[in-house]
Amino acid sequence: MLIGLPILPEPPARGTKNTSGCETQRKFFAKGKLLPDRIARLEQIAWWQWEERRKNRDDGLEELEALIRRGIERATANPPSAFYGQEG
Repeated sequence: MLIGLPILPEPPARGTKNTSGCETQRKFFAKGKLLPDRIARLEQIAWWQWEERRKNRDDGLEELEALIRRGIERATANPPSAFYGQEG
């Protein structure tokens, strides 16, 4: 166990107790309230990222924008017949 968090092979699922613990550590780090040894121990975790939430949100937005672009491209390339008011 590391600073109240179990050593996990991958990041914990959102909304779990372990996610809350990770967020707490990030908040203390942002406020400059984590001791250097705690910082070093957290950084030893393979999946640890100090700004994970923001990175995930940005990645998610980029993925959503790409999906929307692909959907628009497909819709304009092959609109369904109902689009033209024709019934099949």
